[in-house]
Amino acid sequence: MRIKLVLLTIILLSTSSGLFAQDSSGVRRLGSIENDWNVEGVVVSGDYAFLACARAGLRIIDINNPEQLIEIGSYELLNCYVNSIVVAGNYAFWSGDWMEEETRFHGFKVIDISDPSQPEEVGSYELEEDVDYIHGLAIQGNFLYCAGISLNIMDISDPTQPREVGCYPDFGYKIEAIDIAVSDNYVYLNLFAVIGVSEDVNDTDRNLNRDQYHDGFCIMDVSDPSQPYEIGYLGSPLCGPLTVNGDYAYLGGDALYIIDVSDPAQPRETGNCNLPGNALDLAIDGDFAYLANRNSGLRVVNINDPENPYEVGFYDRDVHEQAVAVQGNYAYFAEWHCFSIYDCSGALAVPEVSHQPTAYNLLSAYPNPFNSTTTIEYALPYASEVSLNLYNLAGQRIETLVNGRMQAGIHLTMLDAGYMASGLYFLKLEGSGQSFTQKVMLVK
Repeated sequence: MRIKLVLLTIILLSTSSGLFAQDSSGVRRLGSIENDWNVEGVVVSGDYAFLACARAGLRIIDINNPEQLIEIGSYELLNCYVNSIVVAGNYAFWSGDWMEEETRFHGFKVIDISDPSQPEEVGSYELEEDVDYIHGLAIQGNFLYCAGISLNIMDISDPTQPREVGCYPDFGYKIEAIDIAVSDNYVYLNLFAVIGVSEDVNDTDRNLNRDQYHDGFCIMDVSDPSQPYEIGYLGSPLCGPLTVNGDYAYLGGDALYIIDVSDPAQPRETGNCNLPGNALDLAIDGDFAYLANRNSGLRVVNINDPENPYEVGFYDRDVHEQAVAVQGNYAYFAEWHCFSIYDCSGALAVPEVSHQPTAYNLLSAYPNPFNSTTTIEYALPYASEVSLNLYNLAGQRIETLVNGRMQAGIHLTMLDAGYMASGLYFLKLEGSGQSFTQKVMLVK
């Protein structure tokens, strides 16, 4: 017995205006916080956004109400520069450099965020003196991967005592990894040849001799963290942000590039989408890529067909130093002096509605009775953990349709019961101590 499920979520927002700005398409700006933090990176986890701020340390924002953002906690360091952040469980790891007793250190710090209102430093790691900044961090399981002029692999099973267990010491002459992603047994790196003004190599010569400087897209096998080694390489220089999802890597720059990494030994470009500006960060969620582009703001790209990605929405912002994270239909966008939430439902072809539900409710399925497909509608007055299950007459659970934290609003679940037998079934919605049941009749 197999049930096909398509989930369509409508996020309901009580805004002063339901109109899109003239410099946007399919994207609406909701709440924001103006600041002087110099935001470099953003991670969203549950009801909180964690901001890595170049000269203001770690800032924690309550995002439960997208229109009323509230800073609830911070961890500040004087004389520090933060440039990357990842979050795992109750810990945030951010990289940068800092001053202690007139000595400058490069490395990362570990912040306990179990109480978001009182983040506390519990660990740190200092790199060797000749190692420059960590440009990017990635985390998987008990390992933290640090990208810079080398790849450093850290055991963080005890976050208070991180220790290095592996290192790939040198990517080549004047080569730095500017971003990093990890998936299963592989680390993905964007390499870039950094040629200083004092070098006897001008830009033209470097462009004509890129192979000499080995910049491009690199895949490392880290199945043995103590012995990382290069397994795949794509020589085209694609300098910019990087993320990996399934069999594809997504790289930003003057365009969004999609790389097939199903064979790690032979990565290949499958498609690209030209966009205005230069991508400084990107995030992937389902069939969509979200890019923070310098001087052109937030761009939303449909990546359902990796060979033919295309832009479906945008919100123009003539700003610099941006980062982006995504959760559901919301994009969390960090500018140099502002942090904002954007509703991207228009770009995702999700219809908007104009009211906010005030109570839990399992609304009438339609059609009912139905032949093969029906739409199930339920309302949530606020974000909460909910489950929606389908049962037969014997009380046996046939399928779990929804199980997890959902945003406030009206949610639609379309059920394709083509493989089910005709008869009477029961839907049961549970959340916040409340329960609702509804009969549905399948007639074939």
